[in-house]
Amino acid sequence: MNQYETSRLIVRPLRASDVTDIYEYAQLENVGQSAGFVPVNSSVEASLFIATLQKQGIFAIELKATRKVVGNIGLYEVIDEDQEPSLTIKEIGYALNPAFQNQGIMTEAVQGLLTAVRIGSLKRIMGVTTLENEASIQVLKKSSFQFIEKREVPSVFSPAELIVELVYAIDLN
Repeated sequence: MNQYETSRLIVRPLRASDVTDIYEYAQLENVGQSAGFVPVNSSVEASLFIATLQKQGIFAIELKATRKVVGNIGLYEVIDEDQEPSLTIKEIGYALNPAFQNQGIMTEAVQGLLTAVRIGSLKRIMGVTTLENEASIQVLKKSSFQFIEKREVPSVFSPAELIVELVYAIDLN
């Protein structure tokens, strides 16, 4: 998948030139914590963050009307019971600039991604979020993900602290 479009969005590979738009939201602590990354502190760090996301195959979410990048989305590897990357299951991850929340943008991006990957070999996509991240929970529910389980896991940011995660999934076939 190289890119896809929805009525309002172009979801495409990230570019180094996206640094200003990415820095705008990647510097925010609440965005980083919700999406599972350490916030960036400078445009140089934002450039390194973009490079990391590019290596992971993560896409920019760009508004067609303004050409502004307002978030990112992608599918991450899931390790199976044999400790190998699953060929049929991926985990969705995304982040959105808070200035563009509550407009249906992430739901539109997620639903577009689901449409784009249905023709491949993927059978299931997982979505994992924290109990406190109501916006992400709503995106997953509106995109037909089903609740699987609630679990306590160590925080990425403070391993001694346990957080509650909610696991959702959607079967593609």
